Amino acid sequence: MIKTRKITGLITLVLLGFMGYKAYDYYHPTDVSTSQDNPKPLVPNSYVKATISKKRVRKGPNRIDEQTIPQKLHKKRTPLK
Repeated sequence: MIKTRKITGLITLVLLGFMGYKAYDYYHPTDVSTSQDNPKPLVPNSYVKATISKKRVRKGPNRIDEQTIPQKLHKKRTPLK
């Protein structure tokens, strides 16, 4: 009875440690950093250009004019709600 509790506790401790490690491993490379001393928030319904990877924005986002976007992309745009 006592051995079962110790083994169950040990297994639980190992699983929690592993889950904590995987959570750290996932969130650590997604740390937020700013490239400017005084970053400004994005304007709603504005157009931006950015280079992105699977986990983060690599370069940008930079505001751009609507005229610089090709017409075929305007047709595909769906507004966010």
